[in-house]
Amino acid sequence: MSKLDLHDLYRLAEWGYGCYHQGDLERARVVFSALLELKPGDSYAARGLAAVALQQGKPEEAMQLMAQVLERNPADIAARARLVEALIDAGRLQEAQQGVASLRNHVEPPELARLDLRLRHALDGHATS
Repeated sequence: MSKLDLHDLYRLAEWGYGCYHQGDLERARVVFSALLELKPGDSYAARGLAAVALQQGKPEEAMQLMAQVLERNPADIAARARLVEALIDAGRLQEAQQGVASLRNHVEPPELARLDLRLRHALDGHATS
């Protein structure tokens, strides 16, 4: 088999996201895991695998993946946003609040509103528990 070029890797990543959006989380997991083996440290594949982990109820795995991405590139806003989602899902709400605050000037308003809403919902649920 010939070596995959960057175009091939991006096509695989798009296929992984297609599987994710169709609800085929296991296939998406396989695709993103394979991409990370082919291109270790790839932030796009790591964010995709973290999205799958969150949908599968594995926020700790998503946090670990995003921590690895942010260790290599602390300015990766998409990874920071995905980390906030993982923190919310893990019930680490104070850290999630700090994460949302740090994203305020870096994330588009719709994405920020979505994160704010998820955080508020989690905080409301936490207060009633």
